[in-house]
Amino acid sequence: MKNMKVSAKLILSFMIAIAFMAVVGILGIVGMLQMDTASTDMYENQTTPLVYMSSVLESLQKMRVSMREYIIGVATDDMKRIDDTYSSVMEVQRDITQNLDAFYDTMVLKEAIQIFDDARRLYDTRYKDCLKELYELAKSGASLDDMDAVLDEYLDDNARVTSEFEEVMAYKVTNARDASDEIASMAQTLLTAIIILLVVAVAVALTLAIYISGLISKPIGALTTFLKKASSTGDIALSQVDRDTIGRFAQAKDEIGQCIGAAASFISRITQIAEELDTVANGDLTRETKSLSDKDVMGISLINMVEGLNEMFGEINSSTAQVSTGSKQVADGAQALAQGSTQQAAAVEQLSSSISEISEKTKVNSEMADK
Repeated sequence: MKNMKVSAKLILSFMIAIAFMAVVGILGIVGMLQMDTASTDMYENQTTPLVYMSSVLESLQKMRVSMREYIIGVATDDMKRIDDTYSSVMEVQRDITQNLDAFYDTMVLKEAIQIFDDARRLYDTRYKDCLKELYELAKSGASLDDMDAVLDEYLDDNARVTSEFEEVMAYKVTNARDASDEIASMAQTLLTAIIILLVVAVAVALTLAIYISGLISKPIGALTTFLKKASSTGDIALSQVDRDTIGRFAQAKDEIGQCIGAAASFISRITQIAEELDTVANGDLTRETKSLSDKDVMGISLINMVEGLNEMFGEINSSTAQVSTGSKQVADGAQALAQGSTQQAAAVEQLSSSISEISEKTKVNSEMADK
């Protein structure tokens, strides 16, 4: 990741965080769908069928009451009661058939299906046969003893039908409880998985945030410290610590590493210009300076300065030579003037001597004239 671009680092970290979020979201969605499916299955295949079977057991209870109604009708010689009971029995039988068919469509366990099939077989044969015989005996005016005998004949099978349907219903209740426990376990597992993924996602996000912020802030901090020192003290010299730090951070291939490397090159260039300026300041104008490009402002300015200084000192040298020549000429003239002055002084001295001699002779002549 060190050699990736900053934008790529950030995108990668966000993609990792988004991936964890997506996994958590997908896991939650899948878990909720599974729980919804399990809940729907429990409702449609475990809970709702209980209503069907409860209705069947209630209808069987009505059928047992109808059996007693046949006997009461015979005892009271009430044919209308017998016919009404028969109509009620037919209606109840239709309801039982519909509920048994609906219940059977929801059955899965083979053991429960076998018990259900046996109970339904007994219902379709022995139970209905009992009701049919009781009705026929009641319509024919049979005695109560005959009717009690029929009830005794079918009593065990009728009780077996009810008990086996109740047993099948107990299977459904057990299945519903197991399904409920499975949904609760699934919810707990899903909650645990989501919590674990969230903890991992938070840990990874924090790790990436700390790591990437370090990759960004540490080199920028080192560069900022150096630039503050350079701007406040004017010291642009790179210490060994600075070189080591720059070398370490410049190895990265991202924009920050490139920035650190470019800053190091820029500082090296400024240091080179400073050294060349120091050389020029010490009077060495012979050092050759090269510019990096046509836009190298400092290099071109240094070159122009050296050339200007060389030109200026060349003109000064030429002027000095001219002054030296003029000085020589002045010195020669002065020397000639001095020599003429010396000769003139000698002539003046000779003239003064002659005047003194003339004065003496004049004095002598005056004395002689006096005499």
